[in-house]
Amino acid sequence: MRRFTKVVAVVLVSLVMLGVLTGCASSGQVSGVVKDQGGVVVQGATVYLNDQQTSTDANGKFVFSNVKAGDYVLKVEADGATPYQESIKVSGSGVSKEVTLTFNSLARVKRAGVIVFGSDTTYAPFEWIDPQTGNAIGFDVDLANLLASKIGVKVQIVTADFSGIIPALQTGKFDAIISAMTITDERKKEVDFSDPYYNSGQVIAVQSSNNSITKPEDLVGKTVGVQTGTTGEEAAKKIKGAIVKSYPDIQLALSDLEIGRIDAVINDLPVSLYYAKTHPKVKLVGSLFTTEQYGIAFRKDEPELRDAINNALKEIKSNGEYVILYKKWFGTDPQSIP
Repeated sequence: MRRFTKVVAVVLVSLVMLGVLTGCASSGQVSGVVKDQGGVVVQGATVYLNDQQTSTDANGKFVFSNVKAGDYVLKVEADGATPYQESIKVSGSGVSKEVTLTFNSLARVKRAGVIVFGSDTTYAPFEWIDPQTGNAIGFDVDLANLLASKIGVKVQIVTADFSGIIPALQTGKFDAIISAMTITDERKKEVDFSDPYYNSGQVIAVQSSNNSITKPEDLVGKTVGVQTGTTGEEAAKKIKGAIVKSYPDIQLALSDLEIGRIDAVINDLPVSLYYAKTHPKVKLVGSLFTTEQYGIAFRKDEPELRDAINNALKEIKSNGEYVILYKKWFGTDPQSIP
């Protein structure tokens, strides 16, 4: 009888221990960290494990405790990000995940707190480097700061050669281009543009003593300076018989014009006009022979940032801030707000 009782006790203890072990093996912890494409942790992301829900902490971490063994769906969501979803299997050892969220262009800028603009900073009065401070200044720079303030971020200007500025945008060196860039059908194949923010066109500059050149037809047989990759270069190449000399920036072309190395320069009106006002050896002749509009360029298929900038443009055009900025740099009201 006693032997039977002892056997029963051993069996019962074994069953209890097996139940404890089985219970331990039947649950685990699901934890992880959520980051963005740049490896920065994401605070406040919503994390779902089937019908359970939590949020990431200041370090981007989340935890679900005492999760029963089985199959689950892990979902992660955050404002401006593509939702993440993955099927996982939970066992006694638990599961640890590192989740990367892909944020859209506007959300990335807001997370960084800054929008990075590429700009050819040799194009006064739109963008150039102040020799005293070493900082970029100009109409485009002020416009960039004004627009950025409307979406709650700051501005960083990155200097880039105009001839390679679109490829640099496409490879992610900056978020957008603001560089007195004319909206053209050819460029639209590579980038998306904002709404127009400036009306412009091409004009001829010559030495002040030159009275023989007054229109494009007078450039036959003449050497014409232009900037590489610009609509001025395109316009000059359409003049049959003109000898086109391309420069990496327009200031070099205008300097060569002053000292007589070339006969003329074809370039955007406001830039050539600004140069002529401070360089008496250069004058503008004739009238505009192209009609152009400037736009801010964005990578293809990233409409969120473009749309936010367009909304900001609409706001400053309607509330008078655009006119104030225009007067600051050009001294007059815009002939028409683009």
